[in-house]
Amino acid sequence: MAMCGCATNPVTGEEELRIISTQQEVEMGGRIDVQVRSQYRAVTGTPEAVRVETIGAKMAAVCDRRDIQYHFALLDSAELNAFAAPGGYIYVTTTLLRAVGDDSELAAVIGHEVGHVAAFHSVHQMQRALGWDIMKALILEDRASQRATNAADIAFNKVVMTGFSRKDEDQADDLGVKYSAKGGYDPYGMGRFFVKLGQLQRENRANKAFEFLMSHPNTESRRQRAEAEAAKYARTRK
Repeated sequence: MAMCGCATNPVTGEEELRIISTQQEVEMGGRIDVQVRSQYRAVTGTPEAVRVETIGAKMAAVCDRRDIQYHFALLDSAELNAFAAPGGYIYVTTTLLRAVGDDSELAAVIGHEVGHVAAFHSVHQMQRALGWDIMKALILEDRASQRATNAADIAFNKVVMTGFSRKDEDQADDLGVKYSAKGGYDPYGMGRFFVKLGQLQRENRANKAFEFLMSHPNTESRRQRAEAEAAKYARTRK
């Protein structure tokens, strides 16, 4: 498989180094999905699961990156969480689903996670976390090799479960507002979600392991940013 080089980021329009190909990213996401489903029970066929899948499909349809198939799953978990794996795998827990209000809030949360994938945040982190030797193995060795499995383990622990940089989170917040608005939802849903998240923090019910909090805990500043971003789209809806 040929090595990748510079590619245009569909969100920013800027050229960036991309060593991992789309095929490798999707394969890695599939391996991580197996790990996620071994740790959590996926809820299927219920109205709640259908709600996540339906809103997720709408976010995927309007996002900046559409060269992959997105997958949305509801996980039965007491954790308040939502997270994204490489290759378009998006997860929402049942506890988070109960915490959000209307569909616009859920669309903002899912749109945020889709934004991580669309802007290649997971790929950037994988390239930094895996190291050149493992990257070369992914590119040159058999897809079913132990190295590829080890790489998926590293990606799961160091990329999926450790959060993103503050810069990436800011961009994903903006994209969550953008995609929810483009999908026909109230763009102020993100701001309302941050109000609830702030209340959960004050009640010590929002663990710092929650992806939305790991690298960017100031929910009030994020609420203000989200509402300012939402105002741009609210004007065009009138």
